Amino acid sequence: NIIDSADSSDDLKFQAYFLLAQTFYDLKNYEQAIESYMNILSAPLESPIRKKTLFMIAYIYYNDLDMYTHSMKYYNIFKEEYPNDELIAAVEYELEQINDIINKTQNNK
Repeated sequence: NIIDSADSSDDLKFQAYFLLAQTFYDLKNYEQAIESYMNILSAPLESPIRKKTLFMIAYIYYNDLDMYTHSMKYYNIFKEEYPNDELIAAVEYELEQINDIINKTQNNK
């Protein structure tokens, strides 16, 4: 109801989408989690929930769905939009791991 209500603020709707995405994630319904997270990407850049969302989308694509190019896309967006964030080290590490996987796959062809 919060998401569909015209009376709900955007911030409240973003929070509802985030909680919904976390619930889907906990239930291992990763595609629906990402779908819910995607609704938050229209939030302002300075929104902490948007930053967490961008990281989670990339994380799920890599760690749960093995969709490496999708993951790289969202990790790179994170790096571009939040270059000084405390999560940059984790993003760089994940990107290194993805590149290693892609390189190994290409070398085995």
